Amino acid sequence: MKNGSPTSRSRNTALLIVLRIVIAATLAVDAIIHLQLAANYQLAAPAGIGQGNLFRIQAVSAILAGLYVLIRGSRASYVAAALVALAAFAAVMLYRYLDIPA
Repeated sequence: MKNGSPTSRSRNTALLIVLRIVIAATLAVDAIIHLQLAANYQLAAPAGIGQGNLFRIQAVSAILAGLYVLIRGSRASYVAAALVALAAFAAVMLYRYLDIPA
């Protein structure tokens, strides 16, 4: 079996499909958590752009990136998914280790 054999290509295709599903699932979890928490965080600024609205924006971004990965599976879709995940991770780390005022 050479590296470019049909069996090798079908295995690579299957792995890429599994990877796309895993990425979309993790982004779906991100979106669900942000949507569930958004209402409570919006209470601090009910009329303005509060943290709840930022949570909703993050959730929508995660949903769109997840769909983009599922539909296209291109490098651009993986970059979009990575940026959305990195934004969520950076926000958690920022608020965990720095005292950000309200």
